[in-house]
Amino acid sequence: MTRRGGRWSGVPSHFPEPRPPTDPTLRQPALPAKCARGRYCRALVRATLLVLACALLLPTVVVAAEGWLETTESVVYAVGTNADGTVIVSGRRDNSVVAYSGSGDELWTFPTTGTVYGIAVSDDGQRVAVASEDRNVYLLDGSGAELWRYRGGQTFLSVSITGDGRIVAAGSEDRTVSLFDASGTLTWQHTATDHVSQVALYGGEGGFRVVAGSRDSRVVLISGEGQVVWESTLSYSVRGLAVTANGARIVAGDDRETLSLLDGGSGKIVWTRLLGSPVPAVGISRDGSVIVAGSSAGTLSVFDPEGNLVSESGVESAFRDLSLNGDSSLAAVALEGQVAVFPRGEGGTYQVPEVESRFGQYVVPLLVAGVALVVIVTVALGLRKRPDGERAWRRVANWNRSLGREMWRARVSYFFLVPTLVMLLLFNYYPAFSGIYHAFTEWSPGIRTRWVGLKQFEDLGNNRYFWTGIGNLLILIVTGFLKLLIPLAVAEMIFHVRSPSVGYAFRTLFVLQVIVPGVVGILLWVNVYDPNIGLANQVLEAVGLGNLTRFWLGDADTAIWSIVFMGFPWVSAFALLIFYGGLISIPGELFDSASLDGASTLRRIFNIDLPLLLGQVRLVLILTFIATVQEFAAIFLTTGGGPGSATYVPSLELYYQAVRFNNFGAASAIGAVLFIVILGGTILNLRYVKSSVEYGT
Repeated sequence: MTRRGGRWSGVPSHFPEPRPPTDPTLRQPALPAKCARGRYCRALVRATLLVLACALLLPTVVVAAEGWLETTESVVYAVGTNADGTVIVSGRRDNSVVAYSGSGDELWTFPTTGTVYGIAVSDDGQRVAVASEDRNVYLLDGSGAELWRYRGGQTFLSVSITGDGRIVAAGSEDRTVSLFDASGTLTWQHTATDHVSQVALYGGEGGFRVVAGSRDSRVVLISGEGQVVWESTLSYSVRGLAVTANGARIVAGDDRETLSLLDGGSGKIVWTRLLGSPVPAVGISRDGSVIVAGSSAGTLSVFDPEGNLVSESGVESAFRDLSLNGDSSLAAVALEGQVAVFPRGEGGTYQVPEVESRFGQYVVPLLVAGVALVVIVTVALGLRKRPDGERAWRRVANWNRSLGREMWRARVSYFFLVPTLVMLLLFNYYPAFSGIYHAFTEWSPGIRTRWVGLKQFEDLGNNRYFWTGIGNLLILIVTGFLKLLIPLAVAEMIFHVRSPSVGYAFRTLFVLQVIVPGVVGILLWVNVYDPNIGLANQVLEAVGLGNLTRFWLGDADTAIWSIVFMGFPWVSAFALLIFYGGLISIPGELFDSASLDGASTLRRIFNIDLPLLLGQVRLVLILTFIATVQEFAAIFLTTGGGPGSATYVPSLELYYQAVRFNNFGAASAIGAVLFIVILGGTILNLRYVKSSVEYGT
């Protein structure tokens, strides 16, 4: 081919002419523009993701006039404010006390080891009393530093403090109202008739009184010396309580829908108003001219002293607690997941700030999952392009095809097995492995999960309730094993009844007890041990042993043994059936041979029955051991671990740590220890409880 006159010769005419290298079309100017657009899009996506992440992570605060509202990551149970409203303190489910300034700026945080149920602030804001589910009452100074703490026997549900901060009162689940001086010394305790859900103090150094509300709907006025002045009964459990500065008026909200105003001098109900839902948040101004109530339906109502509705407004969250400042110009409010300050405007209406809802709280998790999926698919496809990756892919594909053919042949069986397997994995194996993992974390579901190593087990070693529970658990295990002698003896007696119909009748009567729910049986024994009308004390008095009567479940010396005695005469239907089934499986020829040899009944029982029942005995021992280690329902329904820690067991402490204290990491650690105990006990049982003459059927 030669070039002639700018053209190439020898090239077919249907081929396009080649362009010279200097042709400007080869520069492709569109490529840099695409790259620029790609870089711009990627930068835009990254910026969008960053903005979304910041929007999700940062708390939402809305300020309106003098009020503000902050959305928190945890449920807020309690709130308190000082006289001028410059300090607002909140108590949360995530085991923290958080203080804010009057403008909503966070001042300090104090950590507890349990959900905070009660907050009270002195007039100057320099003393903060805290009631926590970890059985402690704390007194903090104005900077959040701990001044003292008092450890009680049960969870503290409420707390109150005088204006000068010198006196603190707290109500507890152990039915007590406790009074403390400025140094944290317990001055006196008053025992109520049920859980003390609310307390309120009024007065000062010249004299003070305590108003207490309990779960059994009672409101009690207690003098400074601990004596009951009067007692009044509402319609339902007391949820909210507030009192004027001079104690002339008391406002209470109950667990149903009623707001009540009581006369402080006599305890008589002045008026009641129905709000349509439980009323946990109440407040009253120091002079009694303003009464405020927040309901679980999210309604904030303001009343005058005569009970007339002044104003009503609504929020999107349920009210948990409420506290008014000195002149009632501000209302500090604890909502479901928010802390707020509502200023009082003209006409007595409290202005409710509106909170902006968070957008896209599920966007980031979905984006992360999508990116991870893309990365996995890309890596898999990239590896397949390599020769060794292709060979591995073929081997896996061939194995999968063979396995698939085998599974397809038995597809009906797999179809019926898969649901059961999924349920086992989801509800049995996953919780077990999750519990073991979280035993090494500080875990509060929905709040935080932080790896702490062996710290939970170290704290468990210093937990006196856990070690007290270990001692009580040993008592319950030993007595539980001894109780098995009763169903074994009953099974032997029924087995030797000659009449089949009579034997059947006895079996039916002993097994019929299983139709009674276990909770009913436990509550029946609670009535038996009742100190006033209980059968135990009544029988002792009837036989002339009145000096032995006592509060069986309330005495630390008798409480655990009273629980052991429950269920008398201890004929367990399950153990009875197991033992009886073992006896009827023994060949009759052995009994005939023993009779011909002249063996007595007692000798035959020890030489034939018991050795051949070792399989059943081992089974019942293992199940009894596991059930006793895990059992806490009887103790929870009777004593709650009390009095003090006299009836504590480890599984009850596990329940309290998880459900009450929101400390699932510590609960998981206790569960891991109990798992090791159960595993060790089961192995020992299988290893040593056996006989060389066991009969196999």
